[in-house]
Amino acid sequence: MIRLTSNNVSLATLQARAQAAIRRLPPLLGACAVRHTKENFRQGGFVDNGVSTWPGRKGNTDPGRGVLIGKGTGHLFKDIQILSQGSNSVTVGTTLPYARIHNEGGTIAHPGGTAFFFDRKKGKLAWVSNTAANRLATAGRNLPRTKAHAIHIPQRKFLGKSAVLSAKLRTIVQSELRRINNQP
Repeated sequence: MIRLTSNNVSLATLQARAQAAIRRLPPLLGACAVRHTKENFRQGGFVDNGVSTWPGRKGNTDPGRGVLIGKGTGHLFKDIQILSQGSNSVTVGTTLPYARIHNEGGTIAHPGGTAFFFDRKKGKLAWVSNTAANRLATAGRNLPRTKAHAIHIPQRKFLGKSAVLSAKLRTIVQSELRRINNQP
């Protein structure tokens, strides 16, 4: 009978360790990708061999707030998550419909119809929700509404391939491979 061993570990033991590592990798890699993506928000740009800083908000009235952080919400940042995970794959992203336009940039064809008025105290236009505008209209005060127009959204990449992320993922895989053969 021939017995195969590596570093005094049986082939069956190595196989069991390898299968355990394969099960551990998707959640480990996914969690790393989520952390890296959220770090892009903290850095205010895409981290890949340095930081590609995002363009600022047009008419920024809150310079202390991160560019892609909504007023008091942070929904996009909070929604970065593992979307799916299989036995040998993991997908990280967001479920929010507006995420793609921010990540890739582009133009939105706004249909118009948003109610507004000129706020004399602040000296600028104020937008009004449809609910409030309809209530005012019922009370006999019709507000003007915007016409259809294009809105350009600059690219603010927060999710995608990155040499920095690839290096982090490679380190995790190498660590798991060392564990298979009980190497430090």
